[in-house]
Amino acid sequence: MNHSGKPPIGMVAFAGELRRLTSAIEQGAAEAATSDQSEGRQVSLAVVARAALSARQRISQHFEASLFADPARDILLDLFAAGEEGRAISVTSACVAAGVPSTTALRWIDLLKHKGMILARPDERDGRRILLSLSRQSRDAMAAYLQAISGLQSEI
Repeated sequence: MNHSGKPPIGMVAFAGELRRLTSAIEQGAAEAATSDQSEGRQVSLAVVARAALSARQRISQHFEASLFADPARDILLDLFAAGEEGRAISVTSACVAAGVPSTTALRWIDLLKHKGMILARPDERDGRRILLSLSRQSRDAMAAYLQAISGLQSEI
């Protein structure tokens, strides 16, 4: 804030640019889904989730990646896509998907577990690993979000 109590002009412009980029990322996922639909292919929400995750990750090619870190969203998108593909994700894989240092990702995973958004269970094949998946409520919320940004009209 400056002496007048207003944010500096540069911060206002930066905030506007962030909003524009977020919208562009979501639009990119929607365009990918629309393109496939217009070609007569059924687009799964897992594909939309992967496209949204990829679009967010690509921004680091143009800007400092730490400015656009959104670990909770990235973890939820990765878990959603994996769940739709019939897979659970290890904690280590979720940390990688978060795109932030592992200690930061682990804090986010703990928060998401505490809020009941994700579930953790031991890996039956490798007792050293913990597997993560979305809670039913989070899965439904993420599906609704992905439908909204992709323009998909089909029932889940």
